[in-house]
Amino acid sequence: MTTKRSPKSYEFWLPCIVLCLGIFAASHVSRPPSIDIEFEMQDKVLHFIAYFTLGCSVLFGVFGKGYVRPKVFVPIVVFACAFYGATDEMHQYFVPGRSLDVFDWVADVLGGIAATAAYKPVFAIVNWYREYRSMHGESNV
Repeated sequence: MTTKRSPKSYEFWLPCIVLCLGIFAASHVSRPPSIDIEFEMQDKVLHFIAYFTLGCSVLFGVFGKGYVRPKVFVPIVVFACAFYGATDEMHQYFVPGRSLDVFDWVADVLGGIAATAAYKPVFAIVNWYREYRSMHGESNV
């Protein structure tokens, strides 16, 4: 028998939690493998991409809770990326072979800010997920 159910709010935060754990694990590696893209600031671009993705996952969680007004979600996303980026840089300070870099943190914050510009596609995904879960539900075996 199948029952219809709407997604629980914690389901919207799972991508964010997984991404935070992945960033933490990557930051804990003493000598991370480098991607040779042939330009000097490639690590800043990787930070930007990682925190853009984190910002989108925070948006997913925030929209899952029902906060859809920009004056609510923009500060939440930017603060979350700035705070997690700062703690990540502090964490790297204590990892042998790694260092604290303020410019990495700036790239993290800029990635979070850029993610707020992607709110329309993220909001559409949240709505699709809600509809999908309410239509398909789970099997009660």
